[in-house]
Amino acid sequence: MAPEVNIRGMKFSKHRVGLVLAAFLGVVHLGWLIIVGLNWGQDLLDWVYEAHHLTNPFTVLPLDLSKAGMLLVMVMVAGYVFGWIFVACWNKFNKGKK
Repeated sequence: MAPEVNIRGMKFSKHRVGLVLAAFLGVVHLGWLIIVGLNWGQDLLDWVYEAHHLTNPFTVLPLDLSKAGMLLVMVMVAGYVFGWIFVACWNKFNKGKK
């Protein structure tokens, strides 16, 4: 069994956490864009809704590379900003607590 790690009182790098969150969100959305590009998006969305006993009110549009690029840039910037803000708050409110 892995030992417990107490992260209270630890200071994190705003830049590194921002980059990690930006990369994670970028990879998730890139995966979705690949699925849309392969024309599997509608089938996947239909399956997810059906698995939850719902009807799908959405239609997946064909892949538009300019919109896809903009989506990736926007989610990565948002991920960086949210990661940076989260760590700034974490570091401020967890000073010296052990």
